[in-house]
Amino acid sequence: WNLTQQTGLNLLSVGPSFNATSALARGVEFSGRTRISRNAYVDYSYDIESTQKVGISENILRNNATLINGAQLNGIPIHQASLSIGVTPGPWDLRLDNYFVDNNNSLNRPAYFHSNFFLTRSFSHGQTLVTLGGTNIFNQAVQVYGYLNSGSIYPVNSFNSPVKPSEEFGLAPAALTLTLQQRI
Repeated sequence: WNLTQQTGLNLLSVGPSFNATSALARGVEFSGRTRISRNAYVDYSYDIESTQKVGISENILRNNATLINGAQLNGIPIHQASLSIGVTPGPWDLRLDNYFVDNNNSLNRPAYFHSNFFLTRSFSHGQTLVTLGGTNIFNQAVQVYGYLNSGSIYPVNSFNSPVKPSEEFGLAPAALTLTLQQRI
């Protein structure tokens, strides 16, 4: 071998690019706010998202068991929703946020709910805000550690045999935060 700078670069270079696959993403979101009274409201949203890989070559499928042409991508739930209730009596702002995440989620666990709560008091005509916030206040879907082989079992393509369940993760336990915000 006569290794020169040019032949070395040729050995390290990558050939022309090519597209290994394509994706098809479709979805719709319904969201809004409804006033219950002058000081109370409800916010809501409902999302449907379908994301699929299409046109994956047979060679790629043989080496990637959980890739399936036309199937929902792993870790992207089809359905998600939220419902929030807020009350604003005078300088106070209270808000309870509730969330639903469907199966096939990024935590590799069955569908779950979780809720957050915030209590804010404004001072000096809204220039200073003190907020007490609670995340996952009902300790829903809490796991301190991942559970090996307890998570979602993903479908596999026709070129591969079934795979073991993935690792299941959970949410952090309820936590409180106190925040002081000063607007300038």
